[in-house]
Amino acid sequence: REVAEKLASQEEVDVSKVKFCSANHIVFIKGAVKTADDLNRLQDMVMNIRGVTGVSSEITVEEGEMGTPI
Repeated sequence: REVAEKLASQEEVDVSKVKFCSANHIVFIKGAVKTADDLNRLQDMVMNIRGVTGVSSEITVEEGEMGTPI
C-alpha cells in the first residue's frame, strides 16, 4: 500500500507505464520510464519506502535506446 501511495503522490517520474507488486519486503517493478535518470529516481524512491528491503527491476528506458531520439 505504501508503495502505491508514494508513487501516486510524487510528480518527479512519470510512472504511468510502471506496474509493481511486492513479496517478502521486496518490490518488483516492471514497465518503462523515459530516461535513465527517471529509472534511478524511481528505484531510489521505492528503496526509501519503510519496510522495503530490496527492489527487483525490469524497467526499460525509452529515450537513449537504439533507434530512439535522445
